Amino acid sequence: MLSMAAVLLLAAESAPAGTVSTEPALDCGGFGHGTVRELSPAEKDFLCHVRGYDVPYAEPAEGWGDVADREVLAQGHQLCDLAARHGGDLRAPAVEEAPQASLGPALAALCPAVARFQDEQERQREAENDAYVDGAVELLVMVFPGTGRPTVVHR
Repeated sequence: MLSMAAVLLLAAESAPAGTVSTEPALDCGGFGHGTVRELSPAEKDFLCHVRGYDVPYAEPAEGWGDVADREVLAQGHQLCDLAARHGGDLRAPAVEEAPQASLGPALAALCPAVARFQDEQERQREAENDAYVDGAVELLVMVFPGTGRPTVVHR
């Protein structure tokens, strides 16, 4: 009986090519109990996002909910290669027009070029926001001691 359980466990750990892995199998919650072993953490994260497993009540990426893991990953790698040729920008026309473009929102998990581009975009947004705030500080409101009345002072 023990050897039969071991055989069943080994069969469950390696997903066949046509498998659509479940949330627990991919360990999308990060509890360390996933059964899919042949995929990298980046590939698992990508599949979790594509399948909508990473956010409560999320829907799978359009058209990819029932596609086998291997095919989703192959298409994700192709989209990554295309995005990398465009600096990681998912808004590049060639990337937006690609047949697998609906995988784009999940691609940063799988594609370092996209992750770098998105990180740089976030840094630019933060710098723009900081510049806006710094510009707004040019109007200072000071309360003069004893009067309690605010006075606008231009720098």
